[in-house]
Amino acid sequence: MPQRPGDPPRDIKFAFIGYRDHPPQDESYVTTVQRLSDEDTIQEFISRINCDGGGDGPEAVLDGLKAAIDETAWREKSMRFIFHIGDAPSHGLEYTGKKSGDHWPGGCPCNISIDSLAPKFE
Repeated sequence: MPQRPGDPPRDIKFAFIGYRDHPPQDESYVTTVQRLSDEDTIQEFISRINCDGGGDGPEAVLDGLKAAIDETAWREKSMRFIFHIGDAPSHGLEYTGKKSGDHWPGGCPCNISIDSLAPKFE
């Protein structure tokens, strides 16, 4: 929607939360965070991210979602959107099925569950 004359200036901030996997499946990082910033800063941060590695198929999806909740300094009364883009399910048979080769078939090794995160998205 185009900005109308007389409207206050828009103040849009972006954050990026990248996630990979837990050691020993990946040794680089579980999550990486670029906190709320302007468009140029976030684009520069994303341009330095590479996607590779991992030992099993599932990834630390729940850790990434938790970081989005806990490590993003949301502004009071702001509109908030999380766009989740992934290429693999979270750890745990409930997400992967029986033949996934999941190193943690019981779920996230940090004991994060979707049930523990869901109320925090309100």
